Amino acid sequence: MVAVMEKMSRDEYRAFSESVTEKWMTNVPDMDKSAAADMDSMTRKMVREGSFADTFLTPKDVSPDDNVLQVHHDQLVILIPFEPDSPGASQGYLDAPSDGFYAYGRYYPLVIREFTTQTVEKSLVELESYKYDIRMLLGDNMVKDLIATKDQMLMGAVGNILGAAGDVNQYVGRPLHVQQNSAITFSSWKDSQKPLYDEPFNLEPTRCLMSRMTVPEFEKMAVEEFRGTKMAEDLYNGSLNSGEFNNMPFVATTKQSLVPPNNLFFFPDEKFMGQARMHTPPTMHVQREKSMIRFSYWMLYGLSLGHLACATRTNFVY
Repeated sequence: MVAVMEKMSRDEYRAFSESVTEKWMTNVPDMDKSAAADMDSMTRKMVREGSFADTFLTPKDVSPDDNVLQVHHDQLVILIPFEPDSPGASQGYLDAPSDGFYAYGRYYPLVIREFTTQTVEKSLVELESYKYDIRMLLGDNMVKDLIATKDQMLMGAVGNILGAAGDVNQYVGRPLHVQQNSAITFSSWKDSQKPLYDEPFNLEPTRCLMSRMTVPEFEKMAVEEFRGTKMAEDLYNGSLNSGEFNNMPFVATTKQSLVPPNNLFFFPDEKFMGQARMHTPPTMHVQREKSMIRFSYWMLYGLSLGHLACATRTNFVY
């Protein structure tokens, strides 16, 4: 498991593990209680969400031909090709030969890694005491905990590109992570997108990532900036619920440890970012020994950002 376990005491962890663990592989009579009604009667501790990383980098499958042998290790590594450089154009003369340009193929690596949850165990006999179908709860919670590692990989790679506020990105010669000492306004929303538009790459922001705690800042615009306008009416009618603002799709996540409040991240189309590869989707591993069952979830996944100026971040301080 991951996030929820870090906030539980040892006794809570044990109780939770016992309750959500192992009704999965049992054929004990009367273990399949009606899930929907029983789950409605349960008090949940926290909200889990799916992975937002797939919104920005759609995972592709891995074929055996993708693997590239390495000199110093046996890990599965895939080489992703870069767009080749262009020689550009210049003025010339009809009677003079043009300068030559030799094109090179360039690649960047993507490593497939294994991710796994903790292993939980439970006695089949004790499972008879549960009054709800914990398979549904387990399947939802454990898989969401597992795929949250994809978000951690994406934001870790983005953090390496952006650095701290004010750091100069060597590929564009200017900061891509900036701090703005003001509230989020419509004007600052637009200004936050400018670093991607600028030369030398001239990228266009197509998606925004923010914390769910930041969404109310946009709702405030209906009163403070757009009062009496069509945009204010749309905001009042819940246009933000569709995941779009000013024709810009956005993702609002609850993972504030990865995406802090009052921060806006902008990304171009994924073909200007990198790639993600899913070798093996979340899969359950089960062991049974006498009356005990043990199981966990695992997956094989990799993500790599080849474009080292493919994101921008604005941190609003006020």
